[in-house]
Amino acid sequence: MLFLAFAALTVLLEVRECVMRRGVQSVKNVRRVRSLGHSEFDLSNDNISADYKLSMDLLRNYPDGYNVLPTANPHDVVNVTLQMALYHIVDMNERAQTLTTNCEIITKWHDVFLMWNPENYDNITDTRLPWDRVWTPDIVLYNAAGDGEQGREMRTLIQVDYLGNVTLLTQAIYMSKCTIDVTYYPFDAQMCELKFASWTTEVTRINMSIGTIDKSKILGLY
Repeated sequence: MLFLAFAALTVLLEVRECVMRRGVQSVKNVRRVRSLGHSEFDLSNDNISADYKLSMDLLRNYPDGYNVLPTANPHDVVNVTLQMALYHIVDMNERAQTLTTNCEIITKWHDVFLMWNPENYDNITDTRLPWDRVWTPDIVLYNAAGDGEQGREMRTLIQVDYLGNVTLLTQAIYMSKCTIDVTYYPFDAQMCELKFASWTTEVTRINMSIGTIDKSKILGLY
């Protein structure tokens, strides 16, 4: 049986395994935006969808420099929650003392720069945006094993609602350090920790906690 401990505050996640082997321009009051890889669009054109106008307005008005914390007051703390959905255990290497997992990291926070009035956009209450165009917490796996080339992360578009609540889904394969004692193999119980924290932002600016999304609702995020 293997137990995983997750995130900075460490929560235990039980996995049952008996034997483990292995730009905007203003021209004559007409707003035009050049989207990434696209030609210019006239946002005053009625043929442009409300969802497109919303996305372009949010990105156009977003602060330059993605290192700006998304708070109204520069001294406010950003509350970030993390939750892990474990897909499967790829490998446990007793000799190298490493654990490889395939999982989904669900990160949620609030961004005051991504709020809007649904009445101005055909009552749209949520949308998707490129994660690399807005602020995202620089959270990394602190107890990664090897030189970093053994794992990988794949991020999707962020999901944001009109209140500024943001959700980022990161599919990842992590190789982490784990002290493994096989004295009582195959009836041993192992406990491994995956420790996540911000790489550059001090703890006084980011408050991390474990997410509480019900398992049955996690699939609804996709």
